[in-house]
Amino acid sequence: TARGAHVSLGRYRLWGAGLAAAGAVISIKWDFSDAIDAQARSKHMLVAAHSVRASAIITLLVGQGGIAFSQASAFFHWLAILDPTARISNSYAMLSRLSARLAANRPAMLWLSRLGLIGGTVVVVSTVALLILDESALEKWCSKCCFRIKKTTEGYEKDTEELEALFSAIREIA
Repeated sequence: TARGAHVSLGRYRLWGAGLAAAGAVISIKWDFSDAIDAQARSKHMLVAAHSVRASAIITLLVGQGGIAFSQASAFFHWLAILDPTARISNSYAMLSRLSARLAANRPAMLWLSRLGLIGGTVVVVSTVALLILDESALEKWCSKCCFRIKKTTEGYEKDTEELEALFSAIREIA
């Protein structure tokens, strides 16, 4: 039972890390595209906040991915002995040895856990900073609508665009 639990734990950790990696890649892409948009608007604080958050997500991804890999030794060993004649069996055996070696390396595991802790903390802090610094959708609509205070700024070209942006901003608030 314990061996099966170790195999399942490794499998679940790897699947979780894979799903988290997919989400992290999307989040990093969005952060970099938002940083480019903020750079075009000359909002340097937003550029810095988005860049810091993207870097922290990468750090978090490395830390948590390494920890998940270190927990998967039993899973890789199980895959290796499932069909010992298959070519890929040697690859699974090698991954099992690497995973066990990483799990036994205390300084590496400490470093990976610190990466996760520091990366997670920086992600939360930079997200709060972005919530404070960035305009909401309603604020963006107010600065471009026909009732805007500064008529020198560019407004919406068509009424339909303005109404769509308003309804979108209201949906975001609700």
